[in-house]
Amino acid sequence: MKYKFLSFLLSMVVGSMAFANEPVEKYPRYRGYYSFETWFASANAGAQVFMGDHDKQENFGKRITPTISVSVGKWLNPSFGVRGSINGGQIVGLTQTKALASSDKMIIDAPHYLYRQKINYIHAHADLMFHWSNDAYDVNLNRTYNLIPYAGIGIMAGLNKQKETKFSPNLGVIQTIRLTDKWDLNLDIMGNIVGDAFDGEKGGNKFEGRVAATVGFTYNFR
Repeated sequence: MKYKFLSFLLSMVVGSMAFANEPVEKYPRYRGYYSFETWFASANAGAQVFMGDHDKQENFGKRITPTISVSVGKWLNPSFGVRGSINGGQIVGLTQTKALASSDKMIIDAPHYLYRQKINYIHAHADLMFHWSNDAYDVNLNRTYNLIPYAGIGIMAGLNKQKETKFSPNLGVIQTIRLTDKWDLNLDIMGNIVGDAFDGEKGGNKFEGRVAATVGFTYNFR
């Protein structure tokens, strides 16, 4: 009986030592906490609408134009990340100033007297992202769907006759669908505002703005 007890005790000690020498994952539900803290890059394309002083007089569908964006960022921890983005394209609207119009043809007669306006632009911004899905549930690299709101600041520059550059804060939300360990499909919906006269005219509103929805792919450098 004595020898059986000693053998049992010895086997427990040896087993404990073997277990202690094996690597223990701090978070066994996914491949390590720090594997989420990674760099990423995104490329998107979609549609946008600009809202200037006179644009509401134009049919909404005629104001929809394409836009593209590229982004590079990093997750600092499972809840917060940062990114830098550049958006570009051409926005269209209406103007009362013939010198700012894209053609001499008047689109709307009295009492507005409006011409069509086209503005090529670049919008560069830096964003702080909040990974709502990780914060609300748990960090999971294998989760299929994620919701990521963000807010940022930047500048928006017109490249045509207007040549206005304005400070431009923005808000948005990213929805991602996991495709592989490194690739995500994403839908990015954002809006940004600029000061009045970005379109070259000062009207009754203090701000003008743009809303865009783009779809693209994100590559995670894991």
